[in-house]
Amino acid sequence: MIRYFSFFFVLLGLQPALGQGQEKPERPEYLEVTATAGLSSFRDVGVSPILYNGFLFMGGIRYTYEGTRWQHSAEFDGGVGFYEVTRFAVYESNTINFAYGGYSRRKFWEADNLNLRYHGGVRIHGFTNVRSNPSLLNASSGVESINTLFLHNSLAWDLRFRKTDLSKAGARPSRHELAFELNLPIITASWLPDYPYITDFTDGEPNSTKSHEFYWGGLRLQSRLTYRYFLPNGNALRFTYWWDYARTPDGFNQLDFINHALQFGLVMRLN
Repeated sequence: MIRYFSFFFVLLGLQPALGQGQEKPERPEYLEVTATAGLSSFRDVGVSPILYNGFLFMGGIRYTYEGTRWQHSAEFDGGVGFYEVTRFAVYESNTINFAYGGYSRRKFWEADNLNLRYHGGVRIHGFTNVRSNPSLLNASSGVESINTLFLHNSLAWDLRFRKTDLSKAGARPSRHELAFELNLPIITASWLPDYPYITDFTDGEPNSTKSHEFYWGGLRLQSRLTYRYFLPNGNALRFTYWWDYARTPDGFNQLDFINHALQFGLVMRLN
């Protein structure tokens, strides 16, 4: 893993030479490698009506196009989660996690004197968990997936600081960006188990996908606070705090979860 990230740090440092002295396009494209770590809690009433707390670790890739008016992005992450709860005994639940989505947004407002920009649009974000919990009898493994179409809102503040080293004549100001993103739900589709774990539908052969149903509705909220530091060549380092909450429709198989995560990204400009 250390070698993996060291390679991309080298790319961030060497790539600038490719574009020094050249005019950069006004519509940059970025490829990004990300690492995410967070605290997570979930309650799956259908298979285990108790609250599990644990840790989530993920790695991913992201593509972003930033035009003068329109911006688009797509992302994919994969990782693992480790959860436990103490209730008369210690119960453990492990997950393999996949998260995916993207946004399409348009610039609606800009204040040049304050370097502020507002973008609005839509974001799609979903996650799928493959869960393992040996203490849950026939439901020792399971799959759940929640996918949401959001109304996407983003307010970004560009910060540019002039370098104080006067020996560097003509040095460009360093660029920093601080952005807050709020995503409000339009519609959510969930794929959940439609059985309680005490019901043995397996005939002795567990099948985590045998008895699942699609459900519409529920509550999903998401926000992100992002800081980006841009290198002279247009590459960047990104740090994001990511909050995500979901609650599926009321029922015996209701799923609740909340994530607090920190994400780090190595951002490479492609043009």
